[in-house]
Amino acid sequence: MLLAFVNIGLAVVNLARPYWTASRATIRLVSDIAGSVLFCWLLKANILAEIAGASISPAKAVQLTAAINLWSARMFPVAIIVGVVIALVDIFRIARITAPHAHLPGETAAMA
Repeated sequence: MLLAFVNIGLAVVNLARPYWTASRATIRLVSDIAGSVLFCWLLKANILAEIAGASISPAKAVQLTAAINLWSARMFPVAIIVGVVIALVDIFRIARITAPHAHLPGETAAMA
């Protein structure tokens, strides 16, 4: 829940002031890393224990539960790769924001 509240607060601030600052980009990086870690943990935790329904037999429910847990575990490496890519994009954003801006030759202040 804390992560959700942080993301909501960041979204509200970004609506009011729609430009990136180093502190907001850092908060976004930490939030994205925390979200990726939680999502990867959920994929490995086999959180689905049982499926029940009126029109599904118990044997079919066990098979379906096992299949969902199997594919969640198999998607774990993909989730890690996606999480790393998201973190790298966030790090690039922080580097771009904190880097001194280079001016092109012949550029005037009015063009900047």
